[in-house]
Amino acid sequence: MDSKQEARLSMYDAVISYCDANNPIVSTIPAFENAVDDLRDVFEDIQEAAQAEMQLIEGYAGDKAEQRLELGNLAASIAASVFAYASATGNTVLKEQANYPPSHFTRLKDELLGPACQNVHDLANANLVALADYGITAPNLTDLQTAIDNYGSAVAAPRNAISVRSSKGVLIKDFFKNGDDILKTRMDKLALQFKESNSEFYNAYKSNRV
Repeated sequence: MDSKQEARLSMYDAVISYCDANNPIVSTIPAFENAVDDLRDVFEDIQEAAQAEMQLIEGYAGDKAEQRLELGNLAASIAASVFAYASATGNTVLKEQANYPPSHFTRLKDELLGPACQNVHDLANANLVALADYGITAPNLTDLQTAIDNYGSAVAAPRNAISVRSSKGVLIKDFFKNGDDILKTRMDKLALQFKESNSEFYNAYKSNRV
């Protein structure tokens, strides 16, 4: 929600709370009381949608950051072993291909981290037998491939969440439209009956409507 919507939601809350605190007066006009109940339903719908909207991106972004760190560490460790093997055997081509310092993975953009780590995996897999003495085994590569695949899903998740959040935003706008309609076409109109019979209630109601 934006700041204007937050202010409107606060106004809804103030109106509902005031009417609840003065139910003996409100209940003298059943249609007005029903409108308050309808506004309360809208208020709760907006709160629920807003909560979902906020949680979507925060949760996925945190998960992606954790997986990014895990993947980068795995790839850097395996790349270092491949580099050491290439140095010991004088394989300059492989040495250059495996020349990935840990900082390299932290600097890569989300879309490039997976492919870079896949390159490390494939290099190690092609030299797996020789890398046994360097601490690299098939389970290590399985762990790396799993991390690569999981991270690929994690990268897409925030974008998908943005789409879902956008739909929540549209839903919130519709809820506000319904809430404003209840206030303007029902409650404000019916509240005029209190202007003469209970001016104190009416004036406070109008104040809460600001």
